[in-house]
Amino acid sequence: MSIRTRLHRTSSLIYIVGLTVALLTLSIVIPLNQPTRRVEEPYTFHNPAIKVDTEDDIHIVWQAGTHGRQKIYYTKLDNAGPSKPRAISETQYSHNPRLAIGDGEDVYAVWESPSENANEIFFAKFVNGSWTKPISISSNSSISEDPSITADERGHIHVVWQGIRGETYQIFYREWDGRAWKEPKMVSESGKILLKWNHHPAIAAEHETVHIVWQAGSSKPEIYYVKLNENFMSNPANLSNNGGSSLWPRVSVDSRRNIHVVWRDDTSGNSEIHYSEGNARGWSNPTGISGATGISDRPNIAADMQDNVHVVWAEHLLNKSVICYSRFDGRIWSKPMSISESLGYSYSPAVTVDNVGHVHVVWESVDDGVSGIHYRMYDGEKWSDLKRISMDERSLNVSMETFQTASEEARTWPAREY
Repeated sequence: MSIRTRLHRTSSLIYIVGLTVALLTLSIVIPLNQPTRRVEEPYTFHNPAIKVDTEDDIHIVWQAGTHGRQKIYYTKLDNAGPSKPRAISETQYSHNPRLAIGDGEDVYAVWESPSENANEIFFAKFVNGSWTKPISISSNSSISEDPSITADERGHIHVVWQGIRGETYQIFYREWDGRAWKEPKMVSESGKILLKWNHHPAIAAEHETVHIVWQAGSSKPEIYYVKLNENFMSNPANLSNNGGSSLWPRVSVDSRRNIHVVWRDDTSGNSEIHYSEGNARGWSNPTGISGATGISDRPNIAADMQDNVHVVWAEHLLNKSVICYSRFDGRIWSKPMSISESLGYSYSPAVTVDNVGHVHVVWESVDDGVSGIHYRMYDGEKWSDLKRISMDERSLNVSMETFQTASEEARTWPAREY
């Protein structure tokens, strides 16, 4: 039995496989006493990521395709609307894309994809209107998965991912200093501390310092944090430190260098979103912010230029799931609100904030068996109409899909070239 078969599989992969099986069940019907025939597989969309550049243009990536044949797609939203989505990956079954913004309008993307002898982390750069050829930055003969990326004020790029070392997953970090990629460094081991079963890393940067969070442990994972720069790396610190399971951490840093971390936590007996803030004095006690009776899952976080904190997550209810949003102004959290409207099953949200404080959110949804990536913007007073920005590769020669809003008014974003 291979290492991959024996190892713990993450909930994101289980979700993707389960969702694809469900869609196949809905889509394939073979009448009795009729000869079988090949039925076209459904086209599904997963794992969107979103960032805003210095010109307030919005950049979005996601994975899409049929089961086993998925690519990474990219679109840019500006005042003229979205550009036509285009594939930026070259290999089959590419997934888990993430984005970062560098100097000016430079955009960086990472994702995981199998190669001849391994599963690797690939990197590409969008500059002067086109994407560079993807390169592998994990460069190993084992399994590398679930990357996260950020860029600091110097233009250095920082990437983390989970990878196999021996018989367990560890967290690896690599930096591009403007000239070349430095050697990968394992951050889940420091001194006498060696953590096992490390998953779902996330990264943020401010000035020359990088902040990394991840979950570690097999039965009841905890959330760990390290800080590092060119001369120093802290020992991993346990942020959750409780008797429950703590999963899916995400991190952001504000202008005052405060560190904001969210994760899913089931210590109370119900899965909630927990939040903790770190500064020079230490870390605050984790606080539950979702406060719902459903299962709160897959949070994402962004801090704006006024140091407000914006969090989104998926809330699983009895017969559907919704995307929820809450804002922290430094004193209190706003009441969580659902922003996905009438969509049937919504999951895996991502959030970013532009220079004037507008909040931009994307997520994946399945409604009546139709999969897609959806987008909304919040200007501080109201949310924009719900838009579907994803397209089936087999239909890229037509206009952007029309999405029916809750008010039954058709909204169409025409596709355009860059």
